[in-house]
Amino acid sequence: MALLFGKIELASIFLKNRRSVCATYPTPQEQLERFKKQFLQLDAQGIEDLLPTEPLQRLLKDAEEAVPHTLRQRIWTPLVTLLALIKQALKHGSCSDAVKSVQTEQINCGQTRCSGNTSAYCQARQKLPESLPRELIRYTGERLEAASRTHWSWRGHPVKLVDGSTLTLADTCANQETYPQESNQQAGLGFPILRLEIVASLNHGGLLGAEVAPYCGKGTGETALLRRLMATTVQPHDICLMDQYYDNFWTIAQFRERDAELLCPMRSHRKIDWSQGVCLRGDSTDRLFELKKPKRPEWMTPETYEALADHITVRFFRIFGQTYMTTLVDAKHYRKNALRKLYRHRWQIEIDLLFIKKVMQMEPLRCKTPAMARKELTVCLLAYNLIRLLMLQAGIRHHVWPCRISFTEALGSYKEFASSLAQTTGETLLNWINNVLEIVASKTIGEREARIEPRAVKRRPTNPFPYLSAPRAQVKEQLLAKRKGDQIMRCANV
Repeated sequence: MALLFGKIELASIFLKNRRSVCATYPTPQEQLERFKKQFLQLDAQGIEDLLPTEPLQRLLKDAEEAVPHTLRQRIWTPLVTLLALIKQALKHGSCSDAVKSVQTEQINCGQTRCSGNTSAYCQARQKLPESLPRELIRYTGERLEAASRTHWSWRGHPVKLVDGSTLTLADTCANQETYPQESNQQAGLGFPILRLEIVASLNHGGLLGAEVAPYCGKGTGETALLRRLMATTVQPHDICLMDQYYDNFWTIAQFRERDAELLCPMRSHRKIDWSQGVCLRGDSTDRLFELKKPKRPEWMTPETYEALADHITVRFFRIFGQTYMTTLVDAKHYRKNALRKLYRHRWQIEIDLLFIKKVMQMEPLRCKTPAMARKELTVCLLAYNLIRLLMLQAGIRHHVWPCRISFTEALGSYKEFASSLAQTTGETLLNWINNVLEIVASKTIGEREARIEPRAVKRRPTNPFPYLSAPRAQVKEQLLAKRKGDQIMRCANV
């Protein structure tokens, strides 16, 4: 009987402590506000909150309602799980590091820390809807665009950058099935590979949208992924800079349908007769041409094909040995040398991809399933946008173009000052804000115009391992057989 009463007493103490912890745990709004302070997104003296809390709460609520109610509303709520994922992406940490970040928040709030076991966190992030980080990328991109539009543009036009890249995944059967390796690789020697298409802004350097698809297959090319992104990322009067791969009638027609402009180098297989077309301003290498609509491709519906114009007027011009194609046909307002200088900024998206893949150490993706790999990717892109928000705040305060601020230094500043910013209030917080913004804005990148570097490295790898020429399991069997044979030979010699 005494043992029974002892168990009841222990259970009542446990439940009492549990209720006290849950009752005093910060509300979702308080958690969001603490998180936003780390990126200087708050209404304070001389600073504007570029990331309002209410729309974020609506997105979180919609994400919870979009899935069955199997999410455990305890420690690992969708909000806590998302914030832990973002910190894990920013610091390139393990699941254990993500749990430690939540434990740190709980201790700072005077709460009993959760268990250090990563099982609950891993289950919670599996249940997190894929749509949530994807919608947050779109939302943060819109906020970046709205805040930067009044400060930076090119002759009144917002400038967008479009490009694609590839990423490798962990070599698992599930990843290989959804994102197969390249077809010319032997089975077991390659890695799953996916294609990533992004639309970024030259105004602030942030991402406006992203799409993924398998590396090869029907409807997985860069132009196909761009068509999916255009509805939410390309607006009227935008100028989009892209490489020559996008120089085709269908892409041009869809941009003109949205009253947007594009500028890209002419495709190498296209032949231009400079004696034809309409000469502009007496320049024989600056002319207007009419592009005729080709036959309907298989992927396009008849209704879409009929809706497109039969002819499109485009402008081809040649300068410094390079031929460009653009829909900006007013040669008086858009001189070809000015367009050439503008197009040089297209390289910024290559640098952005380098930041995402190398500086944030996103490649290779580490998750073992396609759904989790996509979630890992979108959370990393969301984290990238949050750092861009911090850089935009510094740029607005100190009148520095955000693309001139060093992303690597801004990321380092976040890692160093985030915990202090989250805990401080009042005058101390204002002092922190002023100092952090000044530090971030002071780390700028030079112009580096006409920079030429060889695409080669001087330092050789030390003790390089040979490449596998057969699947790893097969090589391991050969090594085990060789070891067993050596043991038999030694026994025979004895």
